[in-house]
Amino acid sequence: LDAFCGAQRIFVAGSTWQRDLDRLVPAMHSAIARGWKCIIAPHRVSEDDLLRIERHFAGTCLRWSLYQPGNSCQVLAIDCIGLLAGIYRKGHFAYVGGGFSKGVHNLLEPAVHGLPVCFGPRHRKFPEAGRFVQAGFGFSIETADDLAALFTRFETEDRNLRQQIRAYFAQHSGASEKIYKTLKPLLEQWPKPGN
Repeated sequence: LDAFCGAQRIFVAGSTWQRDLDRLVPAMHSAIARGWKCIIAPHRVSEDDLLRIERHFAGTCLRWSLYQPGNSCQVLAIDCIGLLAGIYRKGHFAYVGGGFSKGVHNLLEPAVHGLPVCFGPRHRKFPEAGRFVQAGFGFSIETADDLAALFTRFETEDRNLRQQIRAYFAQHSGASEKIYKTLKPLLEQWPKPGN
């Protein structure tokens, strides 16, 4: 992953469906031409989905399992399960799929790594999407132009926004401790076995 990313800006598109790619691909091509690299993790890791990604980025895309340091490609298609959460840490910003069909997937995975995150318009049932938008690091997109504007924005804006995102998570951390403090008095009153 380090070899692929190098010093370039990285866009991670996670849990994508074809409806997502229909909106993402034109903006991604433009960003790649300006030096970005992209990592795409389809929601379903099937041969059909991987071939579709490869067709969108013919000649510039390799699958994760085939990539070797030194390969020349601008797009990496993730063809195995279980890597996405770790891959986000290498990104500069992310797209989380599902928002053009039933609803967005896990927005927390990229955001906890300090990534601004964008997603499709069907996110109303997911309160964290609204909170991220309100906090200034979540972005609902509807078109490739919306995504293109974010690519342009994040070519210059990065460090301050990452610090803002990390501060947001630090401010909202500690849920387990709060739950424990609430439950502890109740648990202390609970009858002990044998009493």
